[in-house]
Amino acid sequence: MTPDKLAKIRALAEDMRGDPATRMIALKILARYAKDEEPVFHDVPPAPENPAGMHNAPEYERYTFMSLRNWGRSKNGNFVHTTSHKGRGYRVVLFPYKKTPTFGWVRTDVATNQEVWSGRFSDLEGAHRNAWESLKSI
Repeated sequence: MTPDKLAKIRALAEDMRGDPATRMIALKILARYAKDEEPVFHDVPPAPENPAGMHNAPEYERYTFMSLRNWGRSKNGNFVHTTSHKGRGYRVVLFPYKKTPTFGWVRTDVATNQEVWSGRFSDLEGAHRNAWESLKSI
């Protein structure tokens, strides 16, 4: 029985305006195919919070963060990187301040949308290093 056909039979069975005999036949068919339905998601046990082997090694996390080749670019041309640390997702943006030759970073917690802003740095490398140290200190 296809899901579309089963949905039509369910609609016939639940329609209170329909013929009672037709509804009874539809209810019998639904009872026969009830075990073939998709499981309800709240009946599925939740996944373990921290399954073994699902965390990146610290060396790999540092390599992907510190290599600017792994970073993307925003529409404004700023470096953007999304990473996870201790089970939380973060988006880090490296940017130059306008009208000054200084750089900074902003880290956004993806789940709560909470932002942390940096100070000013004289070069992009200093801002990049400080963003890494700030992320590791969480």
